[in-house]
Amino acid sequence: MGTQPSSVPALTLPNELTTRIFLHCLPPHGRVRPNPKTGPLLVAQICRHWRAVALSFPALWASIVLEFHSSIAEPVINRRTALVGLWLSRASRSPLSITINASLPGRLPAGICSLIKSLSAQWGRLELTIPAPDFLELCEVAGPFPHLQVVAINPT
Repeated sequence: MGTQPSSVPALTLPNELTTRIFLHCLPPHGRVRPNPKTGPLLVAQICRHWRAVALSFPALWASIVLEFHSSIAEPVINRRTALVGLWLSRASRSPLSITINASLPGRLPAGICSLIKSLSAQWGRLELTIPAPDFLELCEVAGPFPHLQVVAINPT
């Protein structure tokens, strides 16, 4: 096979079909963990064309699962926090599915609660196991919540 895009059948598909295929790369339960070996991060690594298609398709980025544990080093937590903002910005205005599991002695990393609150109009599914002070902070959000279908909050 040559290296020209026309010689690679997958690159000649219309973007609408390519994005449908990408959606089938997501977990069936709809909860996506940021992992370079799965989901949108995987397909974005294949080639420049797929990366461009993946980055321009908000539905691929509308779900995120995050884990915060006391055993995770602070630099890793800081990188995760930055990743959350970038990931969810790629979702554009799509309804969001956000799952956060935190077993921390204190609060969530700085900025996570603020980011989650700022996106409240896009919440579709919100599943949080978080420290009680963060739970109280999220209770301050007044809405509206036009897309909200599922809420599960477990303060720790």
